[in-house]
Parts: sequence; structure tokens; C-alpha cells
Amino acid sequence: MGLSHVRAAVVLAGRPNVGKSVLFNRLVGKASSLVDPRAGCTRDVRSAYGRLVDLRFRLFDTPGLEWLPERVQRGRLPAANSLPNRKAAFGDSGPNLMQQFAHSLEYSVAYESLYARVIQLTERFLRTLSSRAKDRTLALFLVDASQGVVAADHQIASLLRRLALPTVLVLNKCDMRAADSGTVASFAELGFPSSVPISALQGEGFSDLYHAMQPLVDHMNSDETVEACRANAHICDIPRKRDTECAANTYPLQPERELACGHAASTLSHDGTTSHAGLVWNTNGAALIASQDTRLAPSAQRLALESSPSSIDETTTCAADARSVHQASPHDPQGTLPARYLTSTDTAPVSGDPMMDEIDSPAVAANSHQIRLTIVGRPNVGKSTLANALLGYERFLTAPFPGVTRDAVTVASSRYGGFLVTDTAGARRRTAVAGSRAADAAPDPLETGAYAQMLTSIATATACGLVLDAAEIALALQQSKDPRRLLTSMEHSLIQEATELQGKPLLLVLNKTDLLENKEQQRNVERAIRTRLESSAPEARHAPIIGLSAACLSEDDAGSLFCTVRELVHLWSGSWSRGELSQWLFQATRRYSPPVHAKFAYMIQTGRRPPVFTIFGVAEHYLSPVYRRTLLNALKLDFGLQKVPVKLCFRSH
Repeated sequence: MGLSHVRAAVVLAGRPNVGKSVLFNRLVGKASSLVDPRAGCTRDVRSAYGRLVDLRFRLFDTPGLEWLPERVQRGRLPAANSLPNRKAAFGDSGPNLMQQFAHSLEYSVAYESLYARVIQLTERFLRTLSSRAKDRTLALFLVDASQGVVAADHQIASLLRRLALPTVLVLNKCDMRAADSGTVASFAELGFPSSVPISALQGEGFSDLYHAMQPLVDHMNSDETVEACRANAHICDIPRKRDTECAANTYPLQPERELACGHAASTLSHDGTTSHAGLVWNTNGAALIASQDTRLAPSAQRLALESSPSSIDETTTCAADARSVHQASPHDPQGTLPARYLTSTDTAPVSGDPMMDEIDSPAVAANSHQIRLTIVGRPNVGKSTLANALLGYERFLTAPFPGVTRDAVTVASSRYGGFLVTDTAGARRRTAVAGSRAADAAPDPLETGAYAQMLTSIATATACGLVLDAAEIALALQQSKDPRRLLTSMEHSLIQEATELQGKPLLLVLNKTDLLENKEQQRNVERAIRTRLESSAPEARHAPIIGLSAACLSEDDAGSLFCTVRELVHLWSGSWSRGELSQWLFQATRRYSPPVHAKFAYMIQTGRRPPVFTIFGVAEHYLSPVYRRTLLNALKLDFGLQKVPVKLCFRSH
């Protein structure tokens, strides 16, 4: 079955560290999602096309759901005073999420606010599937067979029953060393008629999983179900693209283990509630009081603690980032953006719900002309906020401190004519990735894995957007007039990776311009960046620079950004005939006389995306680097290719 005929959606649900990402990688066929023994590794919903024997389906990996009292009892919260605290210098990403609020109780508030937001976004995604695609959605409820039933398993089971999604109970980690028959039998109290014991890491039990999924997935992919989906007013008619088959399982998987993160200070009051650093929680994890006099760090004082109404019992408190695109309200339970982002016909999603664009998106490989915008940059510069603004709803997790995004997640949208945007983790220096300034320090697997995914996203993109912090650059410009201090070494490495190594068109996004004093200061920052690129990155010295504020991105600013991206991709994908190029070569050699021994015959285009031109008649080593650079600059100027990378080659007959 081709991917264009796939309508079944399979969602992996469960508490943290039960093996959802391992099973996701196994069904996708490659190491697509980051896997780590520490709980809470996945923070954003990730999707890909999966296969199991002859079954084809759209697979979603969700963050682990575990509410506050359960995490406190199981020691999930990191202990305060366990990590060093230091002041970050300019160009350094500073302490990551695990270090941001160390040595104080404010850390617990910020961490719980972040995790509550993860739960809220995950629940909203599940509610969307339940309300708009229930007849073609299957939930795989994963539990840890080696630990038995815990309270969080009962809560997730209740959640899935309330959503009325077809559910298959999957007992993971059922190898010979992890679970016995008594532990496996104890999961019958969750209320599911049958269970499927597997070991996602070892690849065992997948025959039973296939037989449990086969009738449901085949029915969801049948023509009758497709017609029923199209008759539903909530679901758009999906155009069929050409078929593309999934890849086979080729990547080794890494083991997952249980690892406690320490203990958190929490007290149980006389009325059965748990007070926790300014938040008061009841026994089922719902927030009752959000204290406003909590002593937070300056960056965390802007967190607005609020609760979103829901029909689900296990409601949680969300902490909305002050720089985020979205602020939830009681009249907006689904978390969409204000109306000004969704009124235009050019930006409105096809299905009426922007999240359904991701669920109903065709195969990425089926549309080679689709724009793939990869957003890169240092931590905490606004990458996820910008991606949310372009999508039109809060899809990615945001927070006012670094280290939130881990996986490089690609999301499809029908806005602006259709595009795919990839949000990547913040790139940090090697010393920061290693977790220490020692040269022999072992790198963090999560950091190295996130960096590798970012490089892969750059290689598969059609355009890259490098997000820069305008406020930091303006401060550095005031402190020093040296242009080399304006861009960090990591930002310079990202520019070289995108333009010189991968040949991708680059867009420089100057974010947080609302923090600048005036427009003149913004122009000074842009001129300083141009000066820096002139000497250090010649391929990107003419790259467009767009100043904006992702937290309050207007419709005009978003449209201008996408017009610039489409212009770059159009130039990057252009083609020219041999006659045009040979005529230009004749005129260029009259303007710039070649060496006496160099005789040019003709010129053709030998590559696209990026444009590659080859001049026949003389080998490259017979021409000086200065003359080759002169011809390349003239070629880019005459054909209007100054904004995109271009390669010029020379070959003898």
C-alpha cells in the first residue's frame, strides 16, 4: 500500500520511560526519536509513517503522561542544589533546563509549569484525534510490565476511555529478565479485555502485536472508512499523491532503563492537597491555587499560571510563556491563535483545524516541491515560538529558559500554500554539550543526538532560517565595536553548515526586535551583521535579514517572511539553458580577461538545488582563486543569484 492511501493513525500513549520512543523507532524503521534512560525525554508530539509487516499507518509518539503527585512519589523531580549554578556569558547558552533554577525552590515551580504544559499540549492533541479522527485512530497504551500497575496507568486508562479511542494494551519490557507471569496478569485491573506482551528493544512479541492491530488498521485504511472520513464535515478531503513506500528497519535501538532524578520538596496539608513552591495541588494532579508571591527568577516571573477547562478529570495547570505566541483563555480551550492569524484565506488551514493538517498531511516524499523550512539557532532565541506563529497554533513547547526542545520535529501545514517546518533543538558549544569545560568530559547523549538531528534536518531542508537574538547582538554592539563578537562561533558554524557544506538558501531572522529601543538601532544591528558576514561567510553575505518579534508576529510579517522564503527557493531551484550560459560566458570573458593559456569552450548547468554550473575548456588548477571568485560573483550578479549558494566548476575537454 502506498503512503497516499494511508488513513490509519496510531498513537503511542503511556507514562514516561515505558519504551514509547523505542517502539516508535522500531515501527518507523530508523532511529528517528531520541531515546534516553532518563524519564521525560520526549516533550513534543512526533509523527512519521510506520509499518508492521503489511500494515501501513501514520504513527505518533507522544510525551509521557504522569501527573504531579505521582512524579513526587516516584522521585521524578530533580533535587535542588544538585547542579552547579553559574552566570552565563555572552555567546554561551547558559545553564540548561536542569540547571536554570538550581539552589532554589523556584526551579521546581518552573519545571512543573513546563511539564504541566507538556501534559496540556498532549491532551489537546488526543482530544483533537478523538473529536475529528476517531474512526481512523488507534491508541497503543504502553505500560512497563517489569514494574506492575501504578497510579499513572489508571489515570491514562481513564483518559483513553473518556476519549473513546480504540485501544490496545501493550505490555512492554516483557523479556525473560524483566517480568513474570504474575506481574503481567496484574494489568487486567486496567479494564482492557486483552493485552499484548512485547519487548520493543529486543523485537519480541511483534507477531502478537500485528494480529491485535491488523483488523483495526485494515478497516481504517479501507475504502469505506476513507469515504466515511471524507463525508465527515470536520475532516478535509485529502488529495492523493503518488505512492512512496516506507523504509525497512535498519537502525539499531538503544536501551531504556529506569533512572530516578532525585526528590522534590513538597508538603501534604491537612485538607489532602499538596503544596509545592507556590502551587497547591489536589490528589489527582489538578492545580487549585497558583500563588502570585512565589519568588521566581526574573525570567520566570513572567510565567502566567492558569488552568484550562476540560472534560477530563486529570486537568493540569499550564504555565504559559510570556514570549509565547499563545495565551490560553476560558473561551479558547483548544489553544488556537487569536482570530487575526486565521482570518485570511491564504493562511487558513484547509481542514478548518490547523492541527488536522499534520494528521492528514501526505507523505513528505510524495511532494518533492514542498517547501521544507528548518529553523536553527542557539538555545532560547525563539525558534519554537517562531514555528508556532508560522503554523497558526501552539504546536511546539516554549519556555523562557533554554533546553526545552530536544527532538527535531517536522510539522506540515496548509497555510501559505503548504509547507513543512522543522523545529530543532538549540545548538550549543562543544564544551556546553559535553556538560563540562573539561576536554575529556563525556558528551550528553541527548545533546549529541539533538545536534545530529539538527544537522540531518539542515541536509533535508529546502531553506534554513537562522534565528538570532536582536537584544543580545545590540548589547554586544554597545560593548564592543568589533564585528567578530556579534555572532558566536556556533552561529558561524551553522551558517557554514547550511550554505557552504549543504548548499541551502539561508534566511537570517532577527528575533526580539521589540526589545530594541528604536528602528535605528535595528538598522545598526543589521548593518553590523552584514559587516561580519562579509569577511567570515561570503556565501551568506547577501542573505536576507528579516527583523520581527515571534511572540507577537502579525499577519503581514508572517506573509513577508514566507514570500522571502519562496523567493529563495525559486532562485535556488532555477535552471538555465546552454545557450544562455554560453552567451553569458562570452560576455564575461570580454569583461574579465582570462589567463593567456585558458581557452573556454562552453558552459552548462550540471546541477540544481543548489545551482551548479560547469565551464568546459580549462581545468580548475589553471585558474587563480581570485579569477574563479570574480567569475562566480559576476555570474551571481547577472543572474540574480546573490542570495543563494552557487557552485562554479571548471573541466577540461
